Amino acid sequence: MAQDAPTIQDALSVVQEVYGAFGRGDIPAILGKLTPDVVWAVEGREGDYPTFGVRHGPAGALAFFQAMGDVEDVTAFEPKAFHPSGDTCVVQGRIGMTLKNNGKALDYDWVHIFTVRDGMVAGFKELYDTAQVVEAYRS
Repeated sequence: MAQDAPTIQDALSVVQEVYGAFGRGDIPAILGKLTPDVVWAVEGREGDYPTFGVRHGPAGALAFFQAMGDVEDVTAFEPKAFHPSGDTCVVQGRIGMTLKNNGKALDYDWVHIFTVRDGMVAGFKELYDTAQVVEAYRS
């Protein structure tokens, strides 16, 4: 018997679960929603900022969250619009944070692109104005 194709609602539900867990600070719940081969990517040149780069597997995603916790105090996190299509969900939002190394406050918009496979996140890509973050981090 063939497995039913994923619906737009399936991808949206998974992504909303991930954001709910992030809002609760429940990183283990997020990691539990990732495929073993997940690709977790944040645009930006590796070495310019601790969260930039491509990581693989749940361990790679955990390393991202650890780097985030090491350098940022998140003061606001708001997914604003969800755009599901098949196994992909694009999310627009904003974040406010204070950098731990120098106390600089940042507030900017972001876009997240999730790929969902069999009810799990198989891909994550984050896009935002990386130059602004690097400039604040280095100052």
